[in-house]
Parts: sequence; C-alpha cells; structure tokens
Amino acid sequence: MSISTFSQKVTCIICAFAIVSCNKPIVDLGKLTVGQPLNVGIADGATKVENQDGHIESTEEGFNIVDNGEKVVHYTFSDSDTKNLTFYGFQLKESQATRVSTYNDNLAFISFELQENQSKDFLTIFKKELGEPDSVTIEYVMVETLKDEVIENLKSGFPNYCKVHEDDLGNKVIDYPQRAYWIKNDVAYCLSLDPINQSVNAKMDIISKKALADKIIIGYQTDYFNPFN
Repeated sequence: MSISTFSQKVTCIICAFAIVSCNKPIVDLGKLTVGQPLNVGIADGATKVENQDGHIESTEEGFNIVDNGEKVVHYTFSDSDTKNLTFYGFQLKESQATRVSTYNDNLAFISFELQENQSKDFLTIFKKELGEPDSVTIEYVMVETLKDEVIENLKSGFPNYCKVHEDDLGNKVIDYPQRAYWIKNDVAYCLSLDPINQSVNAKMDIISKKALADKIIIGYQTDYFNPFN
C-alpha cells in the first residue's frame, strides 16, 4: 500500500468519525420518565460523568457524602453538548449546564434552563401537560424594569398569579410566581422564573420523591426544598 493510499484511508476514517460524532441523536428529556429506569444512552453525549456513592448530609461547613449503599450517577452537559438535548422539543440554554442524574439505575433528577425566547411557548405547552401548579412562591419586580412584552408573557403564562399594583412606596410592581411546583406520580416539577429587562429566564428542576427523601441531590438535601412536605 502506498503512503498516499494509506493517507487517504486514514483521512476517510477520521472524516467518518467526525460525521458520526457531530450527528449524535437528539434526546428529548421531556419524554423520559423520572422514577423509572433510564431507557436511553446519554453517557457518550455528556460533557462529564460522575459517580456518587452515598447521600448528602448537611454540615455547618457545607455538606458531606455518606455512603449507605446509594449509587448515583450525574451526567453534565455543557456548551455545545447541550445541543443534543431538548425538552418537549424546546432547545436548552447552552450557556447553562444541563444535569441528569440516576439513582440506583432509575432516572432521579433533571435540571435545565430554557433559551429566553422560548419561555412563553414553553409555559403554554407545559401547563397543557400538567395543568395549574400545586403551589407557588410569589415575588414581585418593578414594572419599569421590564419590557411590555415580558409583562404580557408573565400574565399570559400565569394569569391567576400575575397582577400589577402599587407597593407600599407607591411604585408600580407586578407579582409573578418566582417558583411554581407541580407534583405528579411521585415526581416534583419546580419551575423558577426570573424576569429581567427583555426576557424571562426559566429554569426547570424535576426530581423524584425517592431522590428527595433519600437526599441524593446536592441542593435538595434539606426539607426546605421538599415540595412533598
């Protein structure tokens, strides 16, 4: 075999590998069932895969991981790796990491942020799937800091909770659900909204009741974050 022929074959192999790598299958996280075995392979597309043996116990200094036989795997998707993930078909924000965790081989936790320009359509479709939230935490923001489009998006997404009024200092403000919780089939959905200027940042955390009870997710190891209580 000549050097040129060998070089051509190596080039073809490299190109074929690059094409396969760039055409990873899209995984729609909205079609996965939290609390059930993870039925799709996501490890190859993850930026980082970490194993955690044990649960989280809070301390005065922070937290410790205590091993009582819990087997947790965390998959993190950052930057361009996020392009291969969607939620109900919506693209996820690449600048914020998406996290997926399994607990004893069952899907236990999903966390992601949406692209700002998709928040309104996402709320419409998501509420059709789950209905009105089971509970909300109300916050308010000054109307003058938001574009009219953002205010209308909040009102259309949560008409029962968003209202414009004056605060104690006479400033015009709008109430909105800073956090909204849905509980379906032993799974909690927590939507966090952060309206800023021209957009609404929307973050979704989905976690199983067992993952909460066994405290295997950092940030959800205290009862303060447990909507099942």
